[in-house]
Amino acid sequence: MMTPLMIWKRGFVVLVLLSAFAFNQAHAARIETGFLDREITLEGVNYRYQVYVPINYDPGKTHPVILYLHSIAERGEDGLKQTQIGLGTYIRQDRERFPFIVVFPQTRHNEIWTGDMATLALKVLDKTVEEFNGDPKRLYLTGISMGGHGTWYLATKTPDKFAAIVPICGFIASPKPDLPPERKDALLKVNPLAQSPDPYATVASQISKVPVWIFHGSADPDVSPDESRRMSQALKASGAKVKYTEYEGVYHNAWDRAYSERDLVSWLLSHPHSKTAQLTGPTAQAQAAEKGLKTITLPNGEVIHDLNGEWEVFSENYGPWSSYGSYPTTVKIEQAGSSFTQIRLTANPYYNKGSVAGKGELDKNGFIQFVAYTNLGNITLKGQISEDGKTIKIDDGEKARATYSRK
Repeated sequence: MMTPLMIWKRGFVVLVLLSAFAFNQAHAARIETGFLDREITLEGVNYRYQVYVPINYDPGKTHPVILYLHSIAERGEDGLKQTQIGLGTYIRQDRERFPFIVVFPQTRHNEIWTGDMATLALKVLDKTVEEFNGDPKRLYLTGISMGGHGTWYLATKTPDKFAAIVPICGFIASPKPDLPPERKDALLKVNPLAQSPDPYATVASQISKVPVWIFHGSADPDVSPDESRRMSQALKASGAKVKYTEYEGVYHNAWDRAYSERDLVSWLLSHPHSKTAQLTGPTAQAQAAEKGLKTITLPNGEVIHDLNGEWEVFSENYGPWSSYGSYPTTVKIEQAGSSFTQIRLTANPYYNKGSVAGKGELDKNGFIQFVAYTNLGNITLKGQISEDGKTIKIDDGEKARATYSRK
């Protein structure tokens, strides 16, 4: 027969075991965010790299991913230096505003982002997309200096992989027109981009379908801004979607200002790997069904997007709304026919859950109007819907921008 003391002891042991189990389960369920150490082995060689995971990471959802290529000064084997200048520095300063997973590979000493190092970069990107549920339609590429050159090169190597690219103070043919002959010859051997009679036109023709935002400093002593100027002109001549920003009087470190550009995040997210929707013609509904699109057929036979459901929103506010900054939120769109009269908040740092946030009206080509309700008044916005119906880009141009992604 068990005494009260024995019963108490057994109960205490069970309580301790249950507490330990609960702690272990909670610990196992904890999601790591921030800068994480990773390794990969290619052809018997081990490489260290870093992955940045944003603070609002949810493994159950897909996430946009950026591949970042460092400059010549961060080469090595420690797997750390490449996060300490450029994009890594910017993220640490303003991580609340940065919703991307970012991959930071590192080249060996005396290597550039071609050959084996280009293969390394693409392999760690693919591994990261698989590990962290990255969105294959929202893969972006950027790099600084030597990494700017690598950005051009990887874009030509895989023109269908990236939704948009951001080369910063990079070169195509040569960093300087007056390089000593021996350095020019050595670079030519490892730089496939320079091995063409007109390398700028050749690169432009290979990536003409990829949106590009180029940055450079006008006083750059290390990589001539003429490289970016000529590349911008070649892309424009090819019909590409290109932006070129040159900072007057800025030296080589144009990346400090480039990664702080107010519009950069929204510009990237506005370019998923798809085209703006055009649902037209008598077979539009059948074509939409084949693509897995959610659509509504109006009484007049027009086929439009069905936006009903929950959406994740990244808002960027400026001008009169600048005090609200940039923040993520979630909404539920309730649509009837071509109109959605209620966009209700399900999570927002500034407004109550369930509040009505706006309304809109669609036709077969996108938005007729989009109106956002704010406590400073209503804003009439322009909007576009991606071809797959999973992304909405809202743009006022003067006060606010927002990117909606279907949950």
